Amino acid sequence: MNNRLWFYFSLSVLTPLQTPLLAEIETPATQECAAEHAPGSSLQLFRAPKVAHDYQGFLVGSYNHFRGNHEASLKHFKDCLAYSPSPYAHSGYLHLLQALNKPKELIAHYEDHANLHDIFNHDIATQLAIAQAYISLGTIDKAEKMFIQLGELNPDNEQIAYFATMALLKTNQLEKAGSFIKTCLSKPSLKQKHFLFHFLQSKIYFQHSNLDAALASVQQSLKLSPKFPQALLFRAIVMEQRNDIGNAIKGYEGFVHATKSDQSIEKHIIQLLFNKGEYSQAIKKLENLKGATPDYFYDLALMHFHNKNYSRSLILIDQSLTMQPSLINAILLKIKLLSALNKKDDLSAFAQKLLIDHPNNIQILQTYLLLKNMGIPTKKLIEIGCAALKVHKTPRLIATVADLCVDAKEVALADKMYGVIIKHSKNAQVRARARYQTCYALFTAEQYDALEKRCQDVLSDALVDPGMYNLLAFHYATQNKNLTQALSYAEKALAERPHYPPYLDTKAYVLVKLGNTTQGLEILRAAHAKAPQDRIIAARLLALESGLWKS
Repeated sequence: MNNRLWFYFSLSVLTPLQTPLLAEIETPATQECAAEHAPGSSLQLFRAPKVAHDYQGFLVGSYNHFRGNHEASLKHFKDCLAYSPSPYAHSGYLHLLQALNKPKELIAHYEDHANLHDIFNHDIATQLAIAQAYISLGTIDKAEKMFIQLGELNPDNEQIAYFATMALLKTNQLEKAGSFIKTCLSKPSLKQKHFLFHFLQSKIYFQHSNLDAALASVQQSLKLSPKFPQALLFRAIVMEQRNDIGNAIKGYEGFVHATKSDQSIEKHIIQLLFNKGEYSQAIKKLENLKGATPDYFYDLALMHFHNKNYSRSLILIDQSLTMQPSLINAILLKIKLLSALNKKDDLSAFAQKLLIDHPNNIQILQTYLLLKNMGIPTKKLIEIGCAALKVHKTPRLIATVADLCVDAKEVALADKMYGVIIKHSKNAQVRARARYQTCYALFTAEQYDALEKRCQDVLSDALVDPGMYNLLAFHYATQNKNLTQALSYAEKALAERPHYPPYLDTKAYVLVKLGNTTQGLEILRAAHAKAPQDRIIAARLLALESGLWKS
């Protein structure tokens, strides 16, 4: 009888009253066995006085393992192992360590009991547990040796063949795995499991990016076992990788049908339908999932948005934001929806509420700045920001509204707001940046006299933002004056940020103004290489290279 079946049968006939009785029984056969394995014996598997105790410990430990009570099982096995029990206890302990995912302890116990190795060699389940532990620890050579030995002793055992293949795949020995699979497929004794080896073969082809061969192998697997779930799923994955999205979707749907439910795959099907632009089908499938989370309502709203059903989308996005008001994707989608519906007043009110509710959220503040690209005039945005500042005067909100004032050339208001930051901020770098912004506001408003006076005042501060030096250098270059001083300022800015493209651009500009076009062109090319998307630098470089830019 199979050892494990024997154990459970034995356990089933014991009663709580019988268990203590076992400890009292010591038959002549037991005494003889104990003498044979007394201290000094080559095996010494157990000691006579503890035979019943060890047997009971093994039974109780195995029973708890079977029931999932691993901690209790561990306690009984350790107690049992303290008295050199039978090999069954050692085997049970090894399987428990495997269940607890303790490969290091498993291997240590196995290697510390070399006298049991010959016995374990005929226990397939234990051998597999040991080999898999070696793989987990990265001791591939020992695992491979065990699998080879197991395969030689049990050439027609499908379980060993499967685990040996998986071991080779896990260790990325694809060539060996491929050869081993071909051997398995050539054995009539493994015919019932050929579908499994065709499936594993398809995974090897997939690893080699041979998608056609991978598809052919997994199709062969499904021909032998049409309802094999893993093969159904893998076929869909291969089809998706071959960009056969229509059949991939059908494949995923077949897998879901076979397994009754797999929400992660259903969501993937929805994503594929969405990517294909089949929004109605995607919406129908997502509604069938019946979610109730902010992300669920956002996803559904997004699909209705792309399906041009803006009113329904707006209802859903409000549900999402009711549950999670700071969900940035939902906020952005609502802004798009209000803009698409041309609800400018609602959009302004929504923006003001956002600022009041989240005056320190950087993402929301950045979104607020971008509203000027959604049709709301900058001056209107400043009004919205000022209204929010009446509720919350946070430094981040003040700085954001002040930056809008610079864009609108509202110099006095910008100066006032930056002044609040300079007065109250404890961060020297923040104060230095705010002072730079006050100068930049004057520059954008073309108030150059006030700019030069303010710049000189700021340059006397203990900490100067490098942007100040760059701003003054660029200003002098545009005015074609104090060019030597301008070059000195440009170099001071670059001393702080040596490879910053706008600072390189300013130095190149100054050098061209000084007549040093060769060096200016070299520096401008370096700036363009670092920021190829910068249109101003690209235009200046083109003008200089074509000879259209004259100092």
